[in-house]
Amino acid sequence: EGGEFDNPLPEGSNHLINVIVLHKPSKTVFNDDCLLYVDRGNMQPVLRMVSRVASLFSRLLQPGIRFHPSLMGPGLYHTGEAPLQFQRSMERLLEWDFENLCTAHNGNCIGTAKEEFRRLLASSAEMFAKMSRDYAAGRAPELPPDTEWSDTKCGDCG
Repeated sequence: EGGEFDNPLPEGSNHLINVIVLHKPSKTVFNDDCLLYVDRGNMQPVLRMVSRVASLFSRLLQPGIRFHPSLMGPGLYHTGEAPLQFQRSMERLLEWDFENLCTAHNGNCIGTAKEEFRRLLASSAEMFAKMSRDYAAGRAPELPPDTEWSDTKCGDCG
């Protein structure tokens, strides 16, 4: 909730709203791009490349579960209610019995996914509240210059 599912635009970079499913026997949540898991070992080449980049990317590349970067761009409708709708839909995942998170990019979180996701939501609460206030006042998020949210800008990243 809170963003476009049927026809997200721009098509090449708006990857936030997607289907998230639970495989009950393995206690594994599968998702495409909404959530990603940063595994430090898989990120060494990228970390070297972006060591001089803005703090947004530094924060994004910290190990652990993260939201797709389009959350701060085209991912949500720019209305006061959209960030709170998205937050509530993410909180509903905590009702599921899961231990693992399988993501489309970088890594998978095995054994501690629910607790890590709970921490992500707790640490994001003020961000969602601020986004809601800003959107309600007609202010868009401040993005670094020349930000392009494409997962394929540097080639396939399967």
